[in-house]
Parts: sequence; C-alpha cells; structure tokens
Amino acid sequence: MQRTVKTMLLDGGCFCFDFTNTVHSRVDDNTYDYITSYNDILDWSERVKLLPAGRLKELRRYSDQNKKEAEQKLKEIIDKREVLYTVFSSIIRNKTPDVFVAEKFNNTLSGSLSKLRLQINKQKINIGWDENEIDLMEPLWAVYKNAFDIITSTPINRIKECKACGWLFLDKSKNNSRTWCNMQSCGSIEKSKRYYHNVKKGKNKLK
Repeated sequence: MQRTVKTMLLDGGCFCFDFTNTVHSRVDDNTYDYITSYNDILDWSERVKLLPAGRLKELRRYSDQNKKEAEQKLKEIIDKREVLYTVFSSIIRNKTPDVFVAEKFNNTLSGSLSKLRLQINKQKINIGWDENEIDLMEPLWAVYKNAFDIITSTPINRIKECKACGWLFLDKSKNNSRTWCNMQSCGSIEKSKRYYHNVKKGKNKLK
C-alpha cells in the first residue's frame, strides 16, 4: 500500500497528535514524511475533518493559484509540527522543553488563538476562525487550538508516546494501560521482537 495521508493510520486520538504522527516513525533512522506538499496538508485536514469542507476547498483553490506562497507555508507548518512534537515529547518525559522551542510554541499558540471567532446564532454557539481573508496557515491554527485543549483539559499521564514507533497518542482506555499507538501494528511487532529475544536468550543458555 502506498504511504499517503489518505492511507496512514490515525492512532493519535486527537487532531494535534494525528498531525505530529504524519512522520511514519520517530525512532527509525530512515523515516518517512507523509506531508511533502501543501495539498497533503489539505488532504489530511479533509480526512480528519479539521475544517469545514467549503473552507478547505477555498484554501485548495488559493494554494493552487499561489504555489510559491504554498511552498513557503508548507515549510512553516512542518517546522511548527516539529515544535509541537518536541513540546509534547518533553511533557511525556517530564522534561522542560528548550527555551527556544517553548518560545516558538507559545508564539504559534497565541497567534492561532487570536484567530478564533465565536459564531453565535440564538442559543447555538460554535467556534470558528477568522475567514475575512485566506490564510494558508489556517489548518495549523486548528491543530494548535486542539493542542491547547489537550494541555489544559487532559491529565498528563494520559498523554503518551508509543514505545515502538515514537508516535504520540491520547490514552482513552478505561485503566490508562495503553503502551502502543496501535495494538495490531506496533503492539504485535514489539511482542514478536520480545518473543524472538526470549527464544534466542534461551538458546544461548543451552550452549
């Protein structure tokens, strides 16, 4: 199966972790990035329903007409994705993020939240975004808003990193016992490795 944002697993449990997980593995030397173009960002956003379909259509049309700008915004979004991963990875390890990384995170977060708009229709209130102008950073605003929600409303011990691939995930299990991002993929691989190691260890003892 071809690796694309349309086929990759979505095991993060929330927008921001599914976004940091658009890197195939965080532990392999030869890793694979699912996002190689701005359209990949829009395809991913469409798949997870990050933004309304109509807005994504507008962003796609604009990016197709402004390819150089889209390429620049792609680089910025990838950079902010890595900042997001580093911050959460530090939280999981009970470490303080690098000052430069923390500053970039906070600047991106404050910029994203400044674009929030409450859409009030009688007793129905929705959270939307400033749509007066097209801004190709809009998918990132929604991702960082979700990161803010996770940090402020989720117990820290529910935020985890897969021991096999390094993907981030939100543990929603009843007893908070998840070890892997996906039991069928990473879980089975790790169990196979452990079994092979134990068998090999047993054979060496018999020599």
